[in-house]
Amino acid sequence: MGRLLNDVRSLVLTVIITVLDMIFVLCLITGTVILLSAYKERVTGEPQFICGYKTVYVSSGSMEDTIKKGQMVMVRRMDGLEAEPGDILFFRRGSQYVIHRYIGDDAERKASGERDHMITKGDNNDIEDVTRLAPEDVLGKVML
Repeated sequence: MGRLLNDVRSLVLTVIITVLDMIFVLCLITGTVILLSAYKERVTGEPQFICGYKTVYVSSGSMEDTIKKGQMVMVRRMDGLEAEPGDILFFRRGSQYVIHRYIGDDAERKASGERDHMITKGDNNDIEDVTRLAPEDVLGKVML
């Protein structure tokens, strides 16, 4: 009976050590992917998504009270053509990256075939953004 108990303890200990080793390796791989992604983003200046998601630091108060300045948000990669009014979008405007709400389309611009027709606005701003957004400039949707 004592030998059987020792064998069971040894097996349980082996399983626990194996599981911990697997968790360690998974954490090591995940950390490496995150670091390489951050390095590539810093070098290229282009946002890097991991498995279709990215965290973004909010450096402005234009979306308060929905999103606070200094908050980190999760962004899911999304094609701008999939955006619907009310979505909070992460997009490129010139050399800047912006998080604002998509509030609708400029009907005249859209009807005339202009690519820059999406109207955006920060929730905390009094007026909509002057510059219209093109669907191809949308990088993702903020997940709240």
